[in-house]
Amino acid sequence: MNNHIRDLYTIFLKYNASARQDGNVITLTHMLKTYEFIVKYALGDGKIEYLGIVRAGPPRKEDLRWQDILKNYYYKMVKRLHI
Repeated sequence: MNNHIRDLYTIFLKYNASARQDGNVITLTHMLKTYEFIVKYALGDGKIEYLGIVRAGPPRKEDLRWQDILKNYYYKMVKRLHI
């Protein structure tokens, strides 16, 4: 696992999310609401491509806030890593 991916795990575990890796796709799911934050990275160069956040069911106000938190942390991490 490269360092960029390890940083993603750290960010999501801080927000009580579980992580699963299948090949070069990582799925992170929040424990209370079903979110999937899927990150794909290219082998060799360590670049990360953000694929999206998926939730089962209609969005609610608090769900949108959670999405904003995830996006904010993701983009801060990418900026910090200069990806």
